Amino acid sequence: MGSNELFHCNPVARSAYVASPSPSSGKPGKDKEEEKSAFVGEGEEKTNKMPDDRSKDRKKREPFSKEKAPETQPETEHATSAQKKPKEMKKRKKRRIRITSVDQSASVAEDRTTHEKEDFATLEKKLREFDFYHGFLPREDLASTIQNPGEFLLRVSEVVEAENKVNREVILSLIPVQVDGKEEEDKKKVRNVVIKRVAANMFFCEPTRTFESINELIVYYQKNTGVCSSGQFQLKTAVLIQPWEFMHSDVTIGKVLGEGAFGKVCSGTLKLKDGQQVEVAIKMTKVSAFLSKMKIKEMMNEARFIRNFNNKNVVRLYGVAHDEQPLYILLELVKGGSLLDYLKKNSKAITLTERLKFCLGAARGIEYLHQNNCIHRDIAARNCLLSENVVKITDFGLSRTGPSYKMKTSCKLPVKWLAPETITTLSFSFATDVYSWGITVYEVFADGAEPFPEIPNAQVKVDVPAGKFLQLPSHTPDAVKKYIGSLVFTEGPRRATMTDAAVEFERFVAMSETGGLDAHGAKLKILKVFNKKNTPVSIKKMVHLNKAIQEGDNPDLTEERLTGTFDTNAMAAQIHGGERRARRRREITAAVAKLPELHDSKPLPFMTREEKVLEGARKVSLLTQKIKDIVDPTNGAELYHLNNEVVGIEGNPMALHGIMFIPALTAQASAEQQAKWLTRAQRREIIGTYAQTELGHGTNLQNLETTATYDTATQEFVLHTPQITALKWWPGNLGKSSNYAIVVAHMIIKDKNYGPQTFMVQLRDEQTHKPLPGITIGDIGPKMAYNITDNGFLGFDHFRIPRTNLLMRHSRVEPDGTFVKPPHAKINYSAMVHVRSYMITGQAMMLAYALTIATRYSSVRRQGQINKTQPEVKVLEYQTQQHRLFPAIARAYAFMFAGAETVKLYERVTEQVSTGNVSLLADLHALTSGLKSVVSWQTGEGIEQARMACGGHGYSQASYLSEIYGVAIGGCTYEGENMVMLLQLARYLVKSAALVKAGQSEKLGPLVAYLGVKSEATSLIDRTPNGGFVEYVKTFQHIAKRQTFKAAEKFFGLIEKGEKREIAWNKSSVELNRASRLHTRLFIVEAFMRRVLEVAEPRLKEVLTDLLRLHVNYELLDVATYALEDGFLSASQLDYVREQLYFYLAKIRPNAVSLVDSWEFSDIELRSVLGRRDGHVYKNLFEWAKSSPLNETDVLPSVEKYLKPMMDSARQSKL
Repeated sequence: MGSNELFHCNPVARSAYVASPSPSSGKPGKDKEEEKSAFVGEGEEKTNKMPDDRSKDRKKREPFSKEKAPETQPETEHATSAQKKPKEMKKRKKRRIRITSVDQSASVAEDRTTHEKEDFATLEKKLREFDFYHGFLPREDLASTIQNPGEFLLRVSEVVEAENKVNREVILSLIPVQVDGKEEEDKKKVRNVVIKRVAANMFFCEPTRTFESINELIVYYQKNTGVCSSGQFQLKTAVLIQPWEFMHSDVTIGKVLGEGAFGKVCSGTLKLKDGQQVEVAIKMTKVSAFLSKMKIKEMMNEARFIRNFNNKNVVRLYGVAHDEQPLYILLELVKGGSLLDYLKKNSKAITLTERLKFCLGAARGIEYLHQNNCIHRDIAARNCLLSENVVKITDFGLSRTGPSYKMKTSCKLPVKWLAPETITTLSFSFATDVYSWGITVYEVFADGAEPFPEIPNAQVKVDVPAGKFLQLPSHTPDAVKKYIGSLVFTEGPRRATMTDAAVEFERFVAMSETGGLDAHGAKLKILKVFNKKNTPVSIKKMVHLNKAIQEGDNPDLTEERLTGTFDTNAMAAQIHGGERRARRRREITAAVAKLPELHDSKPLPFMTREEKVLEGARKVSLLTQKIKDIVDPTNGAELYHLNNEVVGIEGNPMALHGIMFIPALTAQASAEQQAKWLTRAQRREIIGTYAQTELGHGTNLQNLETTATYDTATQEFVLHTPQITALKWWPGNLGKSSNYAIVVAHMIIKDKNYGPQTFMVQLRDEQTHKPLPGITIGDIGPKMAYNITDNGFLGFDHFRIPRTNLLMRHSRVEPDGTFVKPPHAKINYSAMVHVRSYMITGQAMMLAYALTIATRYSSVRRQGQINKTQPEVKVLEYQTQQHRLFPAIARAYAFMFAGAETVKLYERVTEQVSTGNVSLLADLHALTSGLKSVVSWQTGEGIEQARMACGGHGYSQASYLSEIYGVAIGGCTYEGENMVMLLQLARYLVKSAALVKAGQSEKLGPLVAYLGVKSEATSLIDRTPNGGFVEYVKTFQHIAKRQTFKAAEKFFGLIEKGEKREIAWNKSSVELNRASRLHTRLFIVEAFMRRVLEVAEPRLKEVLTDLLRLHVNYELLDVATYALEDGFLSASQLDYVREQLYFYLAKIRPNAVSLVDSWEFSDIELRSVLGRRDGHVYKNLFEWAKSSPLNETDVLPSVEKYLKPMMDSARQSKL
């Protein structure tokens, strides 16, 4: 079995082997390009098809042979040196010949005048004097060694001649300076020219020209051009030996550490290029005869795989000594020997923590190999070495470049370590290494015993593919058995990655070190933890990936947090825009926690509306005094978080002041106007709002009824509310708090209506706060939510304002009434676009609130039994609960990432608009219209599912879920009713579809460029490894594109049939809105994918990738009908998507609580008893209920006044 069979010296019998690739079988054959002349072009080095001393043996072996490997002697293999890898190696300065001229060559060449025939050994001795002689370097290493035309080196290899005679010859490897009739990429391919020897010690590589020495030959071709079968060559630059190439003279061999039938391992020392001596383990063949070319290739293949590896859990390669035979592989000396030997010899002395660390070390080593695209293919305890209890992966003789490899022919491999897919399909992958690692875990806990004891190999080959997997020893911790049994010993697609397993075993190690996991799999000891000295240890001193863990928390919730595979602080940085922002959020949270005056004076559900409004004003006033001590007042993100911590989601008297009033002044007011109003607004000298929506009209701006008529005589605008439906209605903080507003009204100049414009209007006296004459203003009353906010009404009775109160950054009115229009018709919509851009993130946070509450509660709520013999389970164990919550968690992350991308686009467009560039404004307006609609709807849907997932307690206001829902669902209406928003996006899509139909796809904006790309006939979604994201994106693009053209064709078709445009639009509106939703969902998927691809930290990337896969499968199932209609997706592909969904539900399960904890919502911000960080729900639910005002007296007045007399009367009448 490759170099393992040659060099493996471990006494463990490889008792069963299964098919593995060999180059071929049978007799050595000629290469079709073989020539009897000295010319050997591409593919010249003819090779024996099999290693000479094993070809017959292989012919006899059948696949899945039960034959045992040859008996071997005990091995105590190589071991580690602490020295770092040497940096760039210095050139060798021995008596090595550098060739510069014919004269020089004549003076230094040895025995030029002797014409006796030299044997090959003597020739090799002379070759070693050249510093560009690379010994038995195989051709597989040439591409990385010779890279430019004119570069060359010398080496030795086998050449097959007539009648299959094998000769060892000198090879001149080079890249020709001119190649005839080849493609450009072929011109840099290495060619190999045989230097032939003839009688009288003559050498040639062209039959017409001979030389008395190789030295003379080299010098000649440095000055002259030669001809080979591929073209012309000239030797320009000699390639010197590489840093990893050594001479036998650099190596001193010590004692034999172990040996087998074909090879042995010795200790020794190696002189590095810098003169330093290091201890090494030396792998070499035992045979003294020439090695076959295939054996050399096998040895060098193993060395090549680990040449650039640098990981503490992978054995280090110093290099190879291949200048003569036998070849040496020079490895770090690992003095602890093999893991297998250690397990057998020290079984009683090995602690649980040590065993777990052995498993973890192997996992980290394999993880590193996979990250470097290497499949090991022979993971086992025998191929792990120990250095001071650090496990190192070794023996790379079977390794292949990943991520998958399929065997073509058969040879022996150990059956009991093979994954089911390898046994049945002869295929290897990263996943098969994970399975073999699971068998190694068994070996670790079974003290080195062979897996599947007493079960014949033939039966294992039947059982394992049938799902009858190995059971870990009974004394293995239950948590380990559960993990290996469910996520390692399973089907390949469901198997955990090596990173998953390594993170999980890190957790197991941490738990075992603090007594949280014992040899019998005892439950976590959360309330009191003991160290090895039996001294209580505070859980605060333990280092956890989930930073929400604290001593005294609900054990069920802590158990969930301990299963997390990533650092929640690092994830928070991804969510909140970087480590600095995440840290500042935590600092703000901590500052608020220390200021009790900023906390709710009592639970909000127990307050009247008047008390809520008063509470909001109290907090805003205090914040104004303390704000500079807590946040940077110019930092919007910090202000937003501070607001959420202190006043919460139900609004406050200045909510619209910061969200719309200041941004509108910033975006639409001229420099002079900003100097007059913006500074005062920022200093909170005035409070403003944004008044657009009217009692009779909301989203339809063109039909707003409030007017602003220009009076040229006085240079004033006259604001007027002509009828009751023209009253401004719904603006936040308009009713009682604001004294200024930016008012949207139709501007009329000389009887011409110029459409809706924005005006700065003072509403109340700054001293008395009473409404100004001509102003009718007030609160509209209680609502489903936002009851701290005083949403109001506003009417004007010929109310006059100066001409300069028209916001004039992009347009203006001259004193004579001349209107200078803005550069773009929608430029004054920037305030709405601003709000919609930030709404996406705001809605995502609402959904995240609800999911944090529901997921935490589902982790502490136990109800029902999955296994009737076991106690009640957490409701989070039920797949139905996971299906309710986990896709919504994925959506929340997706919305956050899409929101962040949209805000960046908004900021970019704002900067462009300030310079007069409005090229992306239409794209942004369309995008934010779609996002506002889709995200607000799906957020409301997700929050309601979260509420129902909490059962009866979710209906209580103690959960705070009803308030979160009420606030979030308002987003479906404010800032544009959702159906209208979808139709605004649809107009953009229809225009884009028309461009494609007209052959003008190059005019498409970047967000709709996919409409101009030809779709594939069918999806390849189930034929890409791991369900590649590209295929999912293509599927979403196909669906969105097809629906867009379908809706557009219906619209234009109705027009062609004679319908008026408006009527045709209305009759097509349902299909148009579907197109808008699909386009928006495509954008969200792409934004999520782009963000995940940017993540560098492996653990974060892993879990976010899992979350993204869950998202795309869930979303695709939700819209699959569109792809089934035209056959783009098949029913079987849909089944594949469905199974992928279920797989990733299970994959997310251990990380669910950590994913919601990563949002880092404090208890103050959540205001939920069910979602408490500490998980102590029931005790605090009871305390919350006791604080109800109804419980302040034992007997309510309502009982005394009405119910008691009623009951007394009933009792009297009975008598």
